[in-house]
Amino acid sequence: MSSPQVSRCINPECRQPFPRPWEDRFCQSCGTTLRLNERYVPLQLLGEGGFALTYTVLDLQGQTERVLKVLTDSVPKALTLFQQEAEVLASIRHRGVPRVESDGYFVVKTPSQSLPCLVMEKIEGVTLQTVLKRHPQGCSPEQIIDWLLQATEILEVLHSRHIVHRDLKPANLMLRSQDGSLVVIDFGGVKQIMQTTSEHSAENQAASTRLYSLGYSPPEQVTGAAVRPQADFFALGRTMLHLLTGRFPTELEDVVTGGLDWQVRGKFDAPLVDLLEDMTRLDVRQRPTSATEIRQRLQPLQFFFSKPQPSIPNPHPSPSAPFPLPQPPPVAPATKPPRRAHEFLAQASRGLLKAARVVTDTGWSVLLGGFGGLAGGALGCLLAYAIPVGPRLINGVLALFQGQLGDPALLVGREVTPFLLAGIATAIGLTEAGGFQQRRRYLLSALTGGSGYLLGLLALHGLLALGLPGLALPSFTFIASLLLVLGLGLKRDALSYGALAAAGTTGFSSMLLLFPSFAGPFATAVGLWQSLLLQPDISALRFEEFLSVCSFFAVMGIALGLSLSLAHYLLLPLARQLK
Repeated sequence: MSSPQVSRCINPECRQPFPRPWEDRFCQSCGTTLRLNERYVPLQLLGEGGFALTYTVLDLQGQTERVLKVLTDSVPKALTLFQQEAEVLASIRHRGVPRVESDGYFVVKTPSQSLPCLVMEKIEGVTLQTVLKRHPQGCSPEQIIDWLLQATEILEVLHSRHIVHRDLKPANLMLRSQDGSLVVIDFGGVKQIMQTTSEHSAENQAASTRLYSLGYSPPEQVTGAAVRPQADFFALGRTMLHLLTGRFPTELEDVVTGGLDWQVRGKFDAPLVDLLEDMTRLDVRQRPTSATEIRQRLQPLQFFFSKPQPSIPNPHPSPSAPFPLPQPPPVAPATKPPRRAHEFLAQASRGLLKAARVVTDTGWSVLLGGFGGLAGGALGCLLAYAIPVGPRLINGVLALFQGQLGDPALLVGREVTPFLLAGIATAIGLTEAGGFQQRRRYLLSALTGGSGYLLGLLALHGLLALGLPGLALPSFTFIASLLLVLGLGLKRDALSYGALAAAGTTGFSSMLLLFPSFAGPFATAVGLWQSLLLQPDISALRFEEFLSVCSFFAVMGIALGLSLSLAHYLLLPLARQLK
């Protein structure tokens, strides 16, 4: 490359730092050398942030441009971090980390102070922060998967040396203009951690210096607690969520839980959704344990997506523009070009994967929900009407309530037990199925399931007492389904899921009464409730009534599973698209 005509003084106290004649070896204003370490000539100030100034310098040995970082803060901790950054970068040889030579760290004397300096490879390209400005609506899942794979490969190298970056964010991730490969920059906040053999010993490490970036850093880093590699996973996950949705992480935070309600921004592939949510868990113990684990979860996704093209349209930016400018979109051809075979196969594979997930989620939910209702109802009937201890216990409880409330006609009878156990067992069955991206919270689902069925039973008795049998069954199914679904641990839109599932279950149960093959069990069940209300001292069930009750609760569980599937895979996605 041709030699520039001017150089620049790096002394922050110099009154006339730029320009300086190329022939000058010392600044004529302050006397500071312009040949740093007898090798580097400062050319241009790139930026100022934190504790340092950044310059472009010419390496006279290789006639190549590099980046010079000059520490301007005299605080001892700042010097320690600066020297640590130099040591870390000099020890790593990876394309995803700016290269620093063994003599890249040196000190420049000025008339009033000493300036620690660090020279590193100059990365030609743009940051992902710039990419976000060009794509305010977010980037494609294909690009996110590609960047995640590259970033975790870099983190594998860092973490294997017990180094935590601690400041991953879009501004600190660059794309090389030559090939679009990812580079992690700004190692000023790196933390070297002790190698530990247990979670307990990791928790007892010394607290970290409070260095964090709002919206990206994990809670333990913000509070100054000890950091582990999982801190980088949290920051990387939030960075990718920002890139995927186009929304700054704090804009997506749930004020109640502190987590991110980001899926409302679009329809994304479930495995990618699950991985990013796991990476950004507030509890460090719930995040992936290593970068290798993240890469293993990403590799199957890479198969289903074609590799995106580099985001840098111009590999050789002009001197007048620090970053390449976005090119105008190409004119669409008159006819649609033929689709490449691998793109067709990738799309077909994604379709098959999603179809398999729909079938699996629906199948397990229907099977376990129905079995739970059947088992809970059967056990409840046996306990209430067949086992001697059961009736005595229930009669004692009912007598206590009747003595306090007076009118026995308004009280439920022994059917409390089958309803309660059916609600609990149905909720546990749907939770065990684990479909629809729910968190498995067995205790909460059991409580809401049992409470929902009991409240629905009270509504049913009240409507029968008022002479409104036509509203009794729909009221029970709606109330029971709504409360049960609210406790399933669905990650978002729980109320919408509950309302849709309750409406679907109510409609499904009511429609079954129109078909002769199903009318018998339901009609018998309704008749049984009527008889129990009018005869609260009934002490036994006929076998036909027992089968009717068990069948009803089984169909309730099946209807809930089908309604949840319909809400998750059709109704809610359609509603989001219409927003």
